[in-house]
Amino acid sequence: IVVNPLPTATISGSTSICIGQSTPLDYNFTGTGPFNINYNINSVNTSAVLNNNVDSIIVSPSATTTYTLVGVTDAFCSNTANGTVILTVNPLPSATISGGAILCADGSTAQIDIITNGTPPFNVVYSDGFNNVALNGINTPYNFQSNTAGTYTLNSITDANGCSGNVSGLATVVVNPLPIANFSFMPQPADINNPTIYFTDMSSGHISGMYDYGDGITEPTILGGQLAHTYVDTGNYQVLLTVTSADGCTATVGHSIIIDPAFLIYIPTAFSPNRDGKNDVFIPIMMGVDEYNFYVYDRFGNLVFETENQLKGWNGRVNGGEFALSGHYAYAVHIVDLLGKKRNFTGSLTLIR
Repeated sequence: IVVNPLPTATISGSTSICIGQSTPLDYNFTGTGPFNINYNINSVNTSAVLNNNVDSIIVSPSATTTYTLVGVTDAFCSNTANGTVILTVNPLPSATISGGAILCADGSTAQIDIITNGTPPFNVVYSDGFNNVALNGINTPYNFQSNTAGTYTLNSITDANGCSGNVSGLATVVVNPLPIANFSFMPQPADINNPTIYFTDMSSGHISGMYDYGDGITEPTILGGQLAHTYVDTGNYQVLLTVTSADGCTATVGHSIIIDPAFLIYIPTAFSPNRDGKNDVFIPIMMGVDEYNFYVYDRFGNLVFETENQLKGWNGRVNGGEFALSGHYAYAVHIVDLLGKKRNFTGSLTLIR
């Protein structure tokens, strides 16, 4: 009488797969093969024959499935068996890319949107048409800004379960060049006696433009042509030219225009410092003066008055003290105008008491 030991069996395997994947259920046996196993698939009984003490069955369920080992029979004997593998089947993730815009090359950006489905976080790889970029650990929705021209597509998506899914969509970013704004102007410097400035549009890549002359007046440019503008007051004016391309992109350039006061001087020939409020001070009347020195001398060449103040004149006193006598005096005026030109004026004046 031969007494054979009872066979034994254990079951093991992966606990998680992605839908569409296959995985082995691993069995370990003691006894003499072949082995006939009896097991349940979600409580539905089935069986299989395996030949080796270490063997497997390849399964590919479409949903989460419980595999329960019930019994085993080898070449001689049968025995009960226990063991369970719960295999979770995870759905595949998916991702769609969209967005983009038509931009000007002025630093503007377009928004790219990525919408994902599945178990976050996700690892996504996208392409801008030239380079591949990996985005790791993102959630949905995910968006980013870009001013790199190209067609953006998704290469792949992987979710937290390690499942890879389908990708779709595209986003297009178009970056149009800016026009080049430039203009010339003449004459400079100018003064209020000749306050007309001629502007020539030297821009490129534009279909229209607008001058802002800095004095509250604007005027459309003439492409490649010249415009004249006359200022009505002295000052430093910031002139702007804004040009627009066929794509609607704009560029602006600015230059300072200076309108100086014209140099003018009037020197009277006499005055009467009798404190009647009329013609009491001898003073040159000037415009466009930067530096100023004014001297008065008596007939012996003695200095009786001097000043650097353009608003101060001679009141008929000798160096601010005694009253000067009636008669003839000499003056000298030394000026540096606003353009840096030196000017000297001499002559005589009559003091009337």
